[in-house]
Amino acid sequence: INPNDYSFQHFDLEKGTYRGKDSDIVREMAKLVNGANNYKQAEPTIKLNGNTNLTLSSDGKYYVSSNIGVTASGIDGNYTVSLSNAPKGTIVTDKNGNIKGTFAANETFLVKVPTSSISGLTAEFKVNVSAKGVINKAYGYKASHADVQNTGALYPEYKNVSDNTTLKVNITTRVEITKVDVTNGEELEGAHLV
Repeated sequence: INPNDYSFQHFDLEKGTYRGKDSDIVREMAKLVNGANNYKQAEPTIKLNGNTNLTLSSDGKYYVSSNIGVTASGIDGNYTVSLSNAPKGTIVTDKNGNIKGTFAANETFLVKVPTSSISGLTAEFKVNVSAKGVINKAYGYKASHADVQNTGALYPEYKNVSDNTTLKVNITTRVEITKVDVTNGEELEGAHLV
């Protein structure tokens, strides 16, 4: 919006006047014009939220993440979850245990690693999220002929956004060693190590 345009010739947006007379309408117009001139379109974003450590499930079959979600702005619909270098058999589920790869922006997910696929005391892998971001850009079209009205239109521009984090499985084990008397099968006093 150009306040120096012919359409504004009788308006003084700085003083809030029309043809030299005070006007509440002109002050409101000035707010709109100045706001439009100072506006910057926010870029679409996505960010993972959640604990990065996996814990053993109650049935002992999986190492499970806490609920993981995203904070997103300007995305067009859903986001997609993928895994990089995850142990064999690792799955992504919704909070009800359904295997999925695509989630609504307000939906959380879980990552489950089978205990049988962990061979060492630690394992790390990446969880990735991606979405299609959208920016609605406004364009003004000025007619080349004075008898034709100027117009404006919004056109969406798309941009892929993504984030990732590293999930960790840390296995802690407890080993107990006892020394037993072979003659009676009882533990020897002071011979119990934890």
